[in-house]
Amino acid sequence: AADDLNNGKAGLTDARRALLLKRLKGTQSAKPTGGIETQSQDGLMPLSYTQQRVWFLQQLYPDSRAYNMSEAWRLRGPLDLNALQKAAQRIMRRHSSLRTYFVAPDDIPMQVVSAEVDLPFSVTDVSHLPAAELEETLLQMVLAEGNRAFDLSRPPLVRLSLIRLDDDDHVLQLVLHHIVTDEWSNDIIWRELAFYYDNPLVSGDDDLPPSAIQYTDYARWQRDQATSVAQDQQLHYWQDQLSGDLPLMQLPVDRPRTSEQTLRGGIVRRLLPAELLRDLQALSHQKGTTLYTTLLAAFQALLYRYNGQDDILVGTPIANRQRAETENVTGMFINTAVLRANISGELTFLQLLAQMQQTV
Repeated sequence: AADDLNNGKAGLTDARRALLLKRLKGTQSAKPTGGIETQSQDGLMPLSYTQQRVWFLQQLYPDSRAYNMSEAWRLRGPLDLNALQKAAQRIMRRHSSLRTYFVAPDDIPMQVVSAEVDLPFSVTDVSHLPAAELEETLLQMVLAEGNRAFDLSRPPLVRLSLIRLDDDDHVLQLVLHHIVTDEWSNDIIWRELAFYYDNPLVSGDDDLPPSAIQYTDYARWQRDQATSVAQDQQLHYWQDQLSGDLPLMQLPVDRPRTSEQTLRGGIVRRLLPAELLRDLQALSHQKGTTLYTTLLAAFQALLYRYNGQDDILVGTPIANRQRAETENVTGMFINTAVLRANISGELTFLQLLAQMQQTV
């Protein structure tokens, strides 16, 4: 879809356009099955549990940019700026989470959905710069925009910016606060942006069907579930799973931990040899588990090798979209689950794998 956006309005052949429309409609045709109901979006509405955690942390560290989510795409080819802006506004109207802001009457955080909000859309032309300076300037601009703070009490908590490098070379950057989105939601936004850019006049039966629910409906439903028997059972599970003394990870490091949390981190990428990947997939298939679980067990075994601790806790993000009607809703659904492993020197890897299969 991004490539099609790059190529301008003529990017999709008739066959590909029909296929994209079919897929988009197919993924949004899920109907509620006696669970989440659509309700009014007027007035003050409760936060979901994940939103409440992020809101609290943002109040605790008001200057933090840790929850800014920034993605930038390089667009090569002719670009229709007017069509792009109109496509962005249609997405704003489709997804109420993008028009949401947060207030705290009596110190209780609540969310409010604005009926209409213009999406901030800036355009910067740097095509006059010498080629030797262009890429470094571009990088600094993208980093600066991604680190510009949001005020949670002022909508919208989303920005779109375009950097023009040449007539047929642009960078499109989307920045949102995590409290209104997650990576799954960002995929929805980019996918629909490509569709509406390529189909500026689409409407009626050819348009994308509206989502079965909006995020505020999910937040209300989640709160209602807190009093259910099923939720009580889940609470008891986690109280048992996370009982006792929870150890800190004692990893050998090359410098002392700082006294204050910096939130500075990084990503290290490694390519696994194809033969190793095939072996891992074969082992997973043989043991009736997923590649994810096999790699998790290997990671925990590696941590055990480094520190010798027999109680290891690993946090993992989960999409948290167990219900079909949430599949194409934008908002912060993602959650972090703690996966705990009990390891001893006598445990074989296959025994650890079986334990992780049950935990996952």
